[in-house]
Amino acid sequence: MTVHQWKSTWWYRFTRIPHNPRKPLQSVIILVAWELCYQRNARVFHHIATTLATIIDKIKEETHAWIKVGVVKLTEIIHSGE
Repeated sequence: MTVHQWKSTWWYRFTRIPHNPRKPLQSVIILVAWELCYQRNARVFHHIATTLATIIDKIKEETHAWIKVGVVKLTEIIHSGE
């Protein structure tokens, strides 16, 4: 199985779980992936290293900002996990 096939299979299975709040979870996954990509680029191209705790705090801040601008369904996931 190639990496692409694995990712496709994982995503398909994830989005087909019964009673899974799909859209909020997909939003959180995109948000986390974006922040990790941003941090990776900062480390590789600008030689700026950030601690894991700081990255997690930034993800939480960004999530709360998304909630403020109307991604309301994120509250289903975020408040249950804090």
